[in-house]
Amino acid sequence: MKISQPVSQMQYGAIVEFVRDNYNRKIVEVGVGQRMNVAEKIKETMPTTEVLVTDTQESVIRSYNGSGVRAIVDDVFSPSLHVY
Repeated sequence: MKISQPVSQMQYGAIVEFVRDNYNRKIVEVGVGQRMNVAEKIKETMPTTEVLVTDTQESVIRSYNGSGVRAIVDDVFSPSLHVY
């Protein structure tokens, strides 16, 4: 699922519901940028599921302190496969 526009609160619910209904073991969001809220909501809804976000910018990952979502620096074009 690719999201390219700002997401409304209503759309957050639909995204979280879709993920909850279709995935349950490990959720990875690649290229999270400054938008951690969807991953945080998924983790809140699915507390026993591992939720991981990645971004190439270390400053983005360093600034994140929240909600049990694991955040790491990685590049999808040269990935650290052991992370996934």
